[in-house]
Amino acid sequence: MSRPAPGRGGMRAFLAVAVLALPTASCSKEPGRGEVFSSQETSIEAEAGERFSVSVRENPSIGDRWNVHTPQPDPAVVEAVERSYVSDSEEPVPGSGGIRYFTFRAVGPGTTQIVLRNCPRGLCGATEAPAELKKAVVTATYEVTVR
Repeated sequence: MSRPAPGRGGMRAFLAVAVLALPTASCSKEPGRGEVFSSQETSIEAEAGERFSVSVRENPSIGDRWNVHTPQPDPAVVEAVERSYVSDSEEPVPGSGGIRYFTFRAVGPGTTQIVLRNCPRGLCGATEAPAELKKAVVTATYEVTVR
């Protein structure tokens, strides 16, 4: 069975899925992750020594891949502790997504930024990708203040 060539309809579907990959919208405390922040809480405050996390929707089966992007956070203010993924279903189902967690530890007083970027299908490094596809790249910036 052959697949139809991707057209504008396929591109719209891909972009719609990319928009669903935007960071989640709630804040909570979770064991081992500390307070969990999302796109609605782009201003993060923490005490030195505390853990906190940033969560984003990710669907690796369609090529989503969130990473900490440049500029890197100031290591005197925060340090990366863990990167983990929790699927939406007990047994991962092709096409289903989940939540990517980036966990940090507040090191010392100061302010820094955490920049996350989703580069679906490797688009961030692609020099020949069509401009329409490059619109699927999503960046989320968090201002972090450690007291």
